[in-house]
Formats: sequence, structure tokens, C-alpha cells
Amino acid sequence: MSLFYTSDKWYSYLLRGAFKSKSGFIGVIKTQNNDFKPHISLNGSTVFFPSFNDAISAALFIDEKRVELLGNDCITNQSAGLIYGDYTVKNMKKVIDEYIKANKLGIRLANVATVFLEVLWSNRTRQGRIIDAEKSFKNRKCGAIHLTDDETKLILNDLQEFGLIRITSNKYGPKLWVAKLDLKKELRPTSPITPTTKEKDMQQLDKLSPEMLENLAKQAAELARAKKQEAEEKHNLRTLLDPLILNAVQAKGKYERLLNELLDTSTELDNVLNALKDALK
Repeated sequence: MSLFYTSDKWYSYLLRGAFKSKSGFIGVIKTQNNDFKPHISLNGSTVFFPSFNDAISAALFIDEKRVELLGNDCITNQSAGLIYGDYTVKNMKKVIDEYIKANKLGIRLANVATVFLEVLWSNRTRQGRIIDAEKSFKNRKCGAIHLTDDETKLILNDLQEFGLIRITSNKYGPKLWVAKLDLKKELRPTSPITPTTKEKDMQQLDKLSPEMLENLAKQAAELARAKKQEAEEKHNLRTLLDPLILNAVQAKGKYERLLNELLDTSTELDNVLNALKDALK
């Protein structure tokens, strides 16, 4: 297998394609019939396979074909983390949408920030620099964009505060700072908290007696413990169920492939039978 099919450049190309695709996966297109058709491009030609009812089954099927045709080291939906987890296309688009809704920077800088998130996501190491986002704007032919150092710092600080990146190197100018995509759901604000809201909350607390405040603190502590236990139970359940779900999806995909093969065989037998009938006439 050519090393090109395992290169970082090819990885970014495939993930950018998956991000733009309606299916959200490498080598899977969503058809007009709302089903999902796996395909692979090899030696200048594209081979299409039978469609699936769901995108994940199609993605798992094409992963098997990619490994079969390109080798074990090739880039697949599973190796890129596109099947389950925080870095799927669906979740990444949701995160970007949440960020845009909470935008404090203005349209221009927010657009750069979202493009930067895409650049980080499509990189094999999930790392990059703002200058990479500037290049991406130029390559997309949507107009060059030039940021000042202050604007760059605003974007990086905002993304950090929102819990989406962390700075791993701040040598040289801000445009050359290295950021790593690091989704921290607990840091993302669910609703804006204004100074006015805080003042109202404090005024309400001031009216409570010491006994009521102590009771409120106990209730809050109990709620925190319950929430923590609930989160741990959900994590344990997900750890248990994820392999089972994956096995079920793979089994479903294999069943559908066998069914398609049987249908093809049935069609061939019908053709042979019709030919024999014609010969007897």
C-alpha cells in the first residue's frame, strides 16, 4: 500500500470530506432515497457498494473494504474516531453550533474561530495554529483574512474559556501558538449569567436565615453527590454497552450484505431459468 494513504495530508483530506458529507463518515454518501451508499476511490476510479439503511452500518462496511484493499494501516472511520465519542462529525457540528450561539466576539472573529476548530479536528493530532485557519480561508476562496495579534489572542482565549481548546505552546507570536482540541463539556455555559442575575441571586440569599442557608448548603451537597454518582453510573453503563452496540451494528451490516448477495444470486437464477425456458420453446 502507498504511504500516501496513511499520510497526515490524506488524513486531513478524508476528515474534511467527512465533515462536509451529509453522512458524517469517510466513504459514505447519503442518497436521495435517504439511505447510505459506501464507496471507495482507488487508482483513479470509484467503486460503489450496496446501500444501507443507516450510516453507521455503511461506515463499518466501508472500513472493512478499506482495510481489505488498502491494508491494516489505512485510515478508517473507526481509527479516526468517527463512529462513537466526542469527536464524531455530529458532535463536532453540535459543539460548533453551541459556540456560535454563545458568541461574544462578533461574526468575523467567530467565523475564524469555527474554521480553526474544523482545522484542529481534521488534524491527526488534533493540534494546530491560528495561521492554519488563515490559510484555510485562502484555500476556500472565500476571501483572505488577516488577524492582528490582539484578535488572535481574543479568539484563543474565548475558545479556552468555552472549554474547546488548550494551549500547548505559546512561543513566538500568538498566531504561532499551538492549540489542541480538547472538548470539556463541563466548561461550556448552558445559559449566559449576567451580573444582574448574580446580584438578584445574592439578594435572595441575603433574605434567608442562617438555618435555611445551612439547610440549603446540605441539600446542595447531597445533590452534588447524587449527580456525581449518576455520572459514574452512566460512564460505567456506556463502557459496558458501547462494545455490545458496535457488535450489534456489525452483525446487522453483515446480515444486510448477505441479504444483498442472496438477492443477487436469486436474480442470476431467474435469468438462467428464463434462458432455459426460452431454449425449450
